[in-house]
Amino acid sequence: MRKILLDENMPRRLSRLINEAGGDATPFPNDWKRPPDAEMLDFAEKQGFDLILTADKNMPFQQTLGHRKLCVVVMLTSDRKSADRQASQIVGCLEAFVDGRFMVLDSEGHLNFHPA
Repeated sequence: MRKILLDENMPRRLSRLINEAGGDATPFPNDWKRPPDAEMLDFAEKQGFDLILTADKNMPFQQTLGHRKLCVVVMLTSDRKSADRQASQIVGCLEAFVDGRFMVLDSEGHLNFHPA
């Protein structure tokens, strides 16, 4: 099972919903100050996370993942209601995520490679 780190911009309750649907998600730790994206990617990799779930639409234009062994999934909506609906979709497509790539999960649950 892939380990998921939820960025601080994601609803914390989403981790519980993903876990209830059979995933392995951890919310962004409360005691962290928001690190720069590169530091967060380094930390996630060192801690054994396979995937970061974020609503940061700028991250694909600011970071590169080609050398990393994790995937970053950008959710196009992070509002609580949409995120709640997508918890089971996230778990359902965990094997489709590709290391070293940015992917986009749209509000209807479609997963695509990010063009950046």
